[in-house]
Amino acid sequence: MARTLEDDEILTSQQAADTLKVTRNYLSQLRFQGEGPVFIQCGRRTIRYWKSDIQKWLSQNLHQGTAEYHT
Repeated sequence: MARTLEDDEILTSQQAADTLKVTRNYLSQLRFQGEGPVFIQCGRRTIRYWKSDIQKWLSQNLHQGTAEYHT
């Protein structure tokens, strides 16, 4: 089922960065590296995020200790 604005909220890059407590530049770096939350590209320079995707990405990056993600 497709998401709608009634079910979810679309965030700007700044709003997403504020939600994550990081800079917009850091969020851009994560996007470039393919390591950040999934995003919507609305044109050449306009990026948006579904709020639920930010929350999902945070949940997927929970760790008990550093040994879990260092190889």
